[in-house]
Amino acid sequence: MLHEFWYAVHLTFYLAIALAGTYLFFGNLLYYRFVLPVRLFFRHWFFVKKMEMETVETTSVYIGGKDLNLFPVEAG
Repeated sequence: MLHEFWYAVHLTFYLAIALAGTYLFFGNLLYYRFVLPVRLFFRHWFFVKKMEMETVETTSVYIGGKDLNLFPVEAG
């Protein structure tokens, strides 16, 4: 009886650790790859202001939008 209980407890802990790990990985992945960009798009309503051909292989794309001073990143 004691061995079966010990075995069940360990399997339960392994399952909990596996679920927590996948939640941390996929939860953050889904948030930062899908949820956050969509949220920022609807907050700032991005659009392409202009496109300039710098060289034959390089094109600069200028982005405009609403309240870009509140956008949490910088160009670089």
